[in-house]
Amino acid sequence: MKGAFLMIARNKAKWVRRSAQAMLAQTHSPLEIIFSDHGSDDGTREIIEECVRGYNGPNKVRIIDCPLKDHNGLVGCNVHLDWAHTQPDADWIMLTSADDIAHPERAAKTAPIYEEHKPDMVLTSQEYMEADGKVRGRSLGPDETRWCVPKDCTELLVGGSSSQSYSHEFVDAIGPLGTQTCGQDVVMPMLATLRNGAYYLHEVLHYYYEIADENNAGLGGVIRATSDPVRKLQLEEVMHFQGAANWAFIVAAMERWAFSISSPTLSNLAYGVSLE
Repeated sequence: MKGAFLMIARNKAKWVRRSAQAMLAQTHSPLEIIFSDHGSDDGTREIIEECVRGYNGPNKVRIIDCPLKDHNGLVGCNVHLDWAHTQPDADWIMLTSADDIAHPERAAKTAPIYEEHKPDMVLTSQEYMEADGKVRGRSLGPDETRWCVPKDCTELLVGGSSSQSYSHEFVDAIGPLGTQTCGQDVVMPMLATLRNGAYYLHEVLHYYYEIADENNAGLGGVIRATSDPVRKLQLEEVMHFQGAANWAFIVAAMERWAFSISSPTLSNLAYGVSLE
């Protein structure tokens, strides 16, 4: 099976070098490494180009440019990701942000799971890092390597608190994220548990940097950069609305799938069987 490692980036010049170097340091081969820029104007693309010029490893590396530049924030991130998903010639896609760092063995540990188990998703544990690199803690998630069940996505936050990869076929089955959802890291794991499965690897293979940035696409960085308590409360309220939008997206996808695929989990759900 062919794999691709995808980074989507927009104005992350302060952080992108270390993220790009971590991608290029992957030990797994063959692997297509793709950097997708979304109209950065702060030097992000130039830093990526510099990193790529210095690469002499065995993997194919590409820099691509998303032409859909009219949207900002999470909507812009979704539009960018929808477009970038069409670019790899790969069976599975491993994702990273332009301000996080992947363990050099992340792809090497991920690829065999797709070969053996054929899941929709493979997720791994991650560590939360402060901007200076200090480890703040480890993500929630199962305490062992195993298949996930739906309640893992709500009780253990599998998805939002873990690194992600997914099969290309699963991306096509979900359809565009577009403006309909506010968090692919939330909706995709839940849908994977209801389809061909989400496999959780209980090993830290990704490092999530908690950066305070008012221009961040996700609200987490914006909230950390906001000192005004009233503004923080407003942002937290927006997060609750985002959660509702995510669940609406999940339900809509389940309705599309219910009579079009054979899924024991979806059948169980239809008949009210416990999903634990």
